[in-house]
Amino acid sequence: MGLFLYAFAYATNSPVMVAAVQRYSTPRSRAVAFSLYYVSFNIGGTLSGPIVDAIRKAFLDPATRKLVPRVVDLPLLGPRPMTAHAAVLAIGALTSLLAFVVVLFARAGAERRGLSAAEASAPKKSPWALFRAVAAEKLFWRFLVLMLLLSVVRLILQHMHFTWPKYVLRVEGDDFPAGRVWALNSLLILFLTPLATVVTRRMRTLDAIIVGTFITAASPFLLCFGSSLPWQLAMVVTLTVGEAVWSPRMFQYNLAIAPRGQESTYVGLASFPFFMAKFLAARTSGRLLEHFCPAVGDRHPAMLWAVIGLSTVIGPVGIVLLRRVIERVPGGSVAIHCATR
Repeated sequence: MGLFLYAFAYATNSPVMVAAVQRYSTPRSRAVAFSLYYVSFNIGGTLSGPIVDAIRKAFLDPATRKLVPRVVDLPLLGPRPMTAHAAVLAIGALTSLLAFVVVLFARAGAERRGLSAAEASAPKKSPWALFRAVAAEKLFWRFLVLMLLLSVVRLILQHMHFTWPKYVLRVEGDDFPAGRVWALNSLLILFLTPLATVVTRRMRTLDAIIVGTFITAASPFLLCFGSSLPWQLAMVVTLTVGEAVWSPRMFQYNLAIAPRGQESTYVGLASFPFFMAKFLAARTSGRLLEHFCPAVGDRHPAMLWAVIGLSTVIGPVGIVLLRRVIERVPGGSVAIHCATR
């Protein structure tokens, strides 16, 4: 039930937020606006890592270096037995409740300011009518090819959530600071995303996406050389540099080709391939861990990350090979360059 509610919240919130960035930014400031939007939700990622590590440390048995249940004295509820995972989920619930309260104070009517008089008075189409209108456009299906290839690149990000924590704790022990190491990703995004946007501002958006995805796809191969803390940090930094280049530009590309008034529809439908990446990573993560990095038995972590790296690199290679297909619009002309001018 919790996962169902989370999925519903994400599906309704994310497309609207991305479309709002497009609506309330100017063409000149759009690339920076999307980079700042991407930065904003990485602030939570920066804070969550140290919080998770602190909670895990409180439930760690110093003798066995394993997590054990504790009795926690909760306000109003009194002493309750709790595991580290339950404590993490409780903190997440409290912060989500805080976010809900903040949203209640959002300015009423702000969503109308970016609309012209004709758009504001136009009747709203049904979701099915919007889907049929978008599906009838050849440009959308070419755009979906790019999204499918980017979903392959995002496999590494999903494996960092599904596969990497168990792998690194099995190889390095439960006292490894996994939360703080992965929080480095969000921390660096805060600084690297605006910097990457400035450095690549004269590049065509698809060029920036290709460069960034190749850097991201190279990151898992670093773990083929070792699993110690320096290699873990090198992998996270490399992944983050690539992510800072291509992820904000992906939002910009999504909306640069979307017809006026269909931004949220494009973003919503374009999200489907990324959920496929989650599905694929979730289905393969356990099998990869069982085969290459089991809880008990011989481990081959280098092979684990070689397989993940080879699957991830299919994304940028595919974008290069299918570039002419992706960039062409009906009628044979080349699609929007989407460069910031």
